[in-house]
Amino acid sequence: MRHSGPAKLTRSIAISVAGGLGFCSAPAPARSLFGTVPASFQTLGAADLLLSTAAIAGLGAALIAVVALVRNQRTAGLAIRKREARIGQLEKKLAESDYVNGPFQAVHIVWSRQGNGSPRIYGALVAVKGVPTTPEALLDFRGWLQPAGLEAMEAALEQLQNWGTPFSCFVRSKDGASLEIEGRAQGGNVSVKIRDLAGRMRELAELTIETESLKKEATSLRAVLDAAAAPAWIKDADGNLSWVNKAYMDAVEADTRSAAIKHAPGLLSKVDLDAITKSVTAGETEYRHARAIMRGERRTLEVVETPAAGGSAGLAIDVTETQALRDEIKRLVKGHERTLDQLESAVAIFGADRRLHYHNTACAELWELDSEWLRSKPEIGDIFDRMRVAGLLPSEIDYHGWKKRQLETFTAVEPVKDWWHMPDGRTLGVTVEPHDYGGVTWLFEDLTEKYNLESSYKTLVSVQRETLDHLREGVAMFGSHGRLQLFNPAFADMWELDGTLLQGMPHIDQVAGWCEPQYDEPGVWDEIKADITAVDSSKMARNWRMKRRDGLVLDVFYVPLPQGASLLAFIDETDSSRAETALRERTEALEAADKLKTAFVSHVSYQLREPLTSIIGFNEMLAAETFGELNDKQREYISDIGKASASLDNIINDILDLATIDAGVMELDLSEVDAAAEIQAVAELMKTRLTNSGLTLEIDIAPDAGMIVADEKRFRQVLFNLLTNAIDFSPAGGRIGMGLRREGGDLAVWVSDQGYGIDPGLMDKVFDRFESDSKNGEHRGAGLGLAIVKGFVELHGGKAGLEAADEGGTVVTCRFPLDGPSAVEAAE
Repeated sequence: MRHSGPAKLTRSIAISVAGGLGFCSAPAPARSLFGTVPASFQTLGAADLLLSTAAIAGLGAALIAVVALVRNQRTAGLAIRKREARIGQLEKKLAESDYVNGPFQAVHIVWSRQGNGSPRIYGALVAVKGVPTTPEALLDFRGWLQPAGLEAMEAALEQLQNWGTPFSCFVRSKDGASLEIEGRAQGGNVSVKIRDLAGRMRELAELTIETESLKKEATSLRAVLDAAAAPAWIKDADGNLSWVNKAYMDAVEADTRSAAIKHAPGLLSKVDLDAITKSVTAGETEYRHARAIMRGERRTLEVVETPAAGGSAGLAIDVTETQALRDEIKRLVKGHERTLDQLESAVAIFGADRRLHYHNTACAELWELDSEWLRSKPEIGDIFDRMRVAGLLPSEIDYHGWKKRQLETFTAVEPVKDWWHMPDGRTLGVTVEPHDYGGVTWLFEDLTEKYNLESSYKTLVSVQRETLDHLREGVAMFGSHGRLQLFNPAFADMWELDGTLLQGMPHIDQVAGWCEPQYDEPGVWDEIKADITAVDSSKMARNWRMKRRDGLVLDVFYVPLPQGASLLAFIDETDSSRAETALRERTEALEAADKLKTAFVSHVSYQLREPLTSIIGFNEMLAAETFGELNDKQREYISDIGKASASLDNIINDILDLATIDAGVMELDLSEVDAAAEIQAVAELMKTRLTNSGLTLEIDIAPDAGMIVADEKRFRQVLFNLLTNAIDFSPAGGRIGMGLRREGGDLAVWVSDQGYGIDPGLMDKVFDRFESDSKNGEHRGAGLGLAIVKGFVELHGGKAGLEAADEGGTVVTCRFPLDGPSAVEAAE
């Protein structure tokens, strides 16, 4: 019976040591050369031969042989399986022996793939630092191996145990020893061999570990650069791009890295590239600002490129916005400096080094210090010392303590405010504002005027308070919210109110409620409350009169104040009201008497006209010698009677005219009147009287006098009365002037004389009725002439006036509207 087990046993399992430099490489597993060939096949071939021979002998012998063959075949199969199991055990031991007894010193760890029992450990690395000698510590790889390569080794070990995948890798102990770990599956076991490396193998392992570490670092750095927003690149030794990041691709608008390197236009201009290449070739790092087109926009870049192994590496940071901000900050700083120089307040900015970094013009002027010295950035302590010498600091007994307190502001967190009372009488407000970066800003404000104003204001308020408290008038001020803000004792006494309640700032509704028992007219109080609480900015001053139940008469004045406040003033007018009532009653009585007088005079005038007419008629008959011839004496008497009758007739006519004017029933017959012709006519009418009085009349009519709309009769009567008045008050041989001139829309009629003038005490009364100055004239009239003039002029819408002449005498001027009284009414 034959089998091939012994032949295969002579062939040992080939276990190859990891070749090459791969980190954790997997060598091809050794294949078993055993091939099981059942012995029954060989036995069956011999039985067939025997059966062929035995067949010749006979059928019976053949059957017996077949039965025997079957039994032998079962026995042979069982023996073969036992032998094969034994061969496997021997083969595994042989493999372990061959693996364990290698040419290098090593530790071997063997696990059963079925997971039965603890791993077996063979050998030790006693001479190698950092390799544990106890099984527990040795199996705790994380406890004695460096992290570099540890995770890869553990992953490879897991693959070996699960799938039988061999591996080989290099690691380092925490003490720095270089080790090789090789794992393989053999039969039903998993083996790991840890061995110390020496010579070239150690050098190879260290290089492998370092290479892998550098690869990881390079990968990490490229990942960081690829995620960076700034374009980055790597060039080879010839200065050509070999790698770019995504930001570079985006900047040159390339879809792929290859396109960005080979086909896309360069990021920088040729001038910038040449300058960078020159510096890098010389082994220097180049820093420069460059202009570039990125994504179709012109940008400003801050470029840095430095030599590296086998080429160079560069980075471009987009500083367009930063540069714009920097320029804007510079402009703002310049603008702020110009603004600060316009301030009247002194500003000084100190840095964290306690040196003066900025001061405005007002600062140099305030302290009278040399500008050049201030621009040299002196230390604040030196500034204080110089100011002290110049007498520009507050008078302090302990100067050093004061100076120390001032310097403590550099470590303050909150702003510090102080008052400096200077030796020259000035008061300065000092504010020190600490900065986040350690410096401070000193702000000096000359508050002398403000301080004096505040003092004056407080004094004024005190004086006003005292004044209000001593006023007889009641004063109450209400705020925009309608509550009482200020009152004086007179107000409380006037309304019999409790001062304590008023100090509680009651609302106007409450105050009005407290005052209503004295005066309960709801309309007035409602108006006062509405004005005080109104939010309309167009509030107007108002006043009311209150007649209280107790007989007190109060005048109430409402005055709106700024910011919605209101002032109420209550004035006791009881005595004035009584006097006013008495005067009113007296005036009414006088007016009634005047009306009665006017009516009486008018009635008497009418009653006198009838007998006067008879007298005049009979006198004219006698003067005509109708009843016989008269002697000279009779003619003289008749002449005197005629003159007296004519004068009395004029007086009666004047009285009737005035009565008509007073009654308001006189109507003007308006028409266009030639004013110049009317003057000539009156002058001609008065010519005889002027001659008899020895007077000369001079007429001065302006060329543009023209026509006037008036009642011709009344206009002539005015001229007649004016000329008559001048004749009456002019001495013999005197000169009378009369004329016309335009004054805007009026026609001025004037008459002057060279008489004795008017008594200054009578200037305001010359146009009153029955007023006549007998001292300055030979003729004393009834005093109605000028009164008639004034009445007719005012009826035409004009004005009459009188003034003293420069050469003595008087000038009476009457102004008539050119277009008549209707023009005056329309203008009004």
